[in-house]
Amino acid sequence: MPTAHERRCCQSTNIVDGKAEAEGVPCITLQEGCQVNCLNIHVLETSFYEYKHDYGPREEGQQIHE
Repeated sequence: MPTAHERRCCQSTNIVDGKAEAEGVPCITLQEGCQVNCLNIHVLETSFYEYKHDYGPREEGQQIHE
C-alpha cells in the first residue's frame, strides 16, 4: 500500500477489537466473513460499481483504487 494510512494493521485499531480473537484467528483477514466479503474479487467489483452508481463518477484528480 502506498500510504501509511492504507498499511495500518487492523490490530492497531479499535474497530475490530476482539473479532479475530472471538473467531480464533490471528488476523481479521483470516476470518471467514472477511474472506468472502472483503477479499473476494467479485464482491469487490460489485461494491465498486454500486459505489459508482450511488456517488457518480470520480472527480478529475481524485484517486480511487479500482
